[in-house]
Amino acid sequence: MLKAMSSLDMQTVFGSSDGSITESEALEVKALLIANGIHAVIGGEGPIASLGHDVRVAKKDFSAAKRVIAEARAVGPRGAAEAERQTEP
Repeated sequence: MLKAMSSLDMQTVFGSSDGSITESEALEVKALLIANGIHAVIGGEGPIASLGHDVRVAKKDFSAAKRVIAEARAVGPRGAAEAERQTEP
């Protein structure tokens, strides 16, 4: 049981130490990861919004999640818009 629990250890893959990540940014990153087959959750939700939000993934998915986020940043908004156009009928 303990071994199964350790595989579920969540690590922050997107966030900031100063709480500057907004809920909408966290939701966008979470959606990006889920679209790439990586389960993600948002942490930092609570009554004190100024503490910011972060996105967490299972330890086993951490490297893949970092790569997906880095690729999305490299492509930027123009690349995202182009990819969306390519999927339209």
